[in-house]
Amino acid sequence: MKRLIALLLLLSLTVMAGCTPFFALPNDTIKAPRTTGEYEEIQKALILALDEDITMQYPKCKGTSAAFTTGDVDGDGEGEILAFYRPVSVSATHINILKSIDGRWQSVADIEPVGSMLERVELCDLDGDGSVEIITGWSVYDSKNYELAVFSFNEQSVTRRMTEKYTQFMVSDYNGDQNDEIVLLLLNSDAKTSQMLFYKLTANETTVEASCQFNGTVTSYSEIYGVEAEDGMCYFADGFMGNGIVITEGVLYRDNKALNIIDNSSNETPSKTYRTFEAKIKHMDGKLLIPFVRAMNEEGERLPQLTAQHSIIDWCYYNGEEFVTDYVSYYCLDGSYEIMFEEEWENRLSCSYNTETKELIFYDIKDMMNEAFKITEVALLEETNDVDDPEKYVDSVRIKTGDISAYFLTVSDENTLNITTETIRRNFIYREN
Repeated sequence: MKRLIALLLLLSLTVMAGCTPFFALPNDTIKAPRTTGEYEEIQKALILALDEDITMQYPKCKGTSAAFTTGDVDGDGEGEILAFYRPVSVSATHINILKSIDGRWQSVADIEPVGSMLERVELCDLDGDGSVEIITGWSVYDSKNYELAVFSFNEQSVTRRMTEKYTQFMVSDYNGDQNDEIVLLLLNSDAKTSQMLFYKLTANETTVEASCQFNGTVTSYSEIYGVEAEDGMCYFADGFMGNGIVITEGVLYRDNKALNIIDNSSNETPSKTYRTFEAKIKHMDGKLLIPFVRAMNEEGERLPQLTAQHSIIDWCYYNGEEFVTDYVSYYCLDGSYEIMFEEEWENRLSCSYNTETKELIFYDIKDMMNEAFKITEVALLEETNDVDDPEKYVDSVRIKTGDISAYFLTVSDENTLNITTETIRRNFIYREN
């Protein structure tokens, strides 16, 4: 029976937290030619309120940048506008809140900067009162970490609810109470410590409900990924240690406790997520998959004899109790491609190359008639309707299993064909039984 496999580039997908999205405006200063319609009115209201020259700023949220965002920050059922700007006389970003009063936009409050540059803004209801809090992340001069500040707006005044240093943060309902909370990852490079903290905001206070210690020898972290687990939530982040070394940290939050589910505590015995190449956390088939790298010299393992340019990865999801292998991949260490297939095909695959059709055929090593999949060279960017933003890919190789097509994509900065089926065949060496 033929099996569907997937060949993937190393793509990072994020888990959206369900907060208010941004909408983009032209990347111009406030003195540039005016936009039309409602945004022209907003700009005029901002100029009238500030009475000074300003430049619009564009903080990021999930990879999107914009000078304005909207949300009901005072809980009256009507959306307000937050405008991000910098007076030309200073170097720090301000946030101005504009409200529609008698059919016209008017500035009603201004939030002073917490750091030098506003990096990120999200709007979420953290305390369950029906109005959204303004969650901001700021870069701070001469600091490796950022500053998280949470604001509430009511009765025409702004209240700062929370200020904490962070390396990464995520807005997520970690305890299942239907209100968002804050998951914060903090790295102290000087003390060589790091931890994940779980913050809960109520009407009267902010508390840390749980925390978990991590390996403090990393130099930076990726964004935080969250996924539901049985009776809890799991949170993961890739930690980068320099010289291309990566580990993955993981926490299970359940019953008001944070449990470290990946042991990275010993520097002498690296965890199974320790890798010298940037294979990153990925989503597949609705699961968040964590890379566990096989030790090539571990006794008892039945490993393919791959070339030195490859490694073997178990892509595992956490089921609430343990990590379960979902896919196995042959990972090309230069990052150019990855062959990923269902675990049941492990120790069963071999391949041959048809020089006439230019097909690389992977089949059951004990039954050549049982074809797993084939890779066919196709024209540049042909049939890429199923690919997100195909313009950023240079080469496209299609795989076919029966009536099902998928894509194996490669990227080249030099606009030349850098991966072919011949390249894969030459590097794919499987041990015969």
